Amino acid sequence: ASLHLTGRILLGLSEDGEGINGTLAGGKLDVEAYVDCMLGREGVGSDEKDDGDVDSDGENFERRNGAIKEFRTESKRFFEKLNVPELIFPSSGDFKWSSCQMNGDENNIKSSSDDNSGN
Repeated sequence: ASLHLTGRILLGLSEDGEGINGTLAGGKLDVEAYVDCMLGREGVGSDEKDDGDVDSDGENFERRNGAIKEFRTESKRFFEKLNVPELIFPSSGDFKWSSCQMNGDENNIKSSSDDNSGN
């Protein structure tokens, strides 16, 4: 299972600090599934499933839920091997959100951003 995302995630770790920085692009539901992974959620609950939750290629909720579960399993294994606590964000407010919407032609792009970082 996979999420249909593109982008780059940079992780930094040193003796006196750590950091994560990145940019992701993809469908809204796939990006939200990635956020669920980073928040330590084991999967999207079936009560959150929407019958309209189908991608243009026919894949749906089950693919995203499977990707979340696979990521969580591998993440736990990775951090156990390092013998360090798993990297989990405390809230979705730790993410900065932005979106772009095409308005008929590539020269007419509307963008917005929702800065949840408190800055």
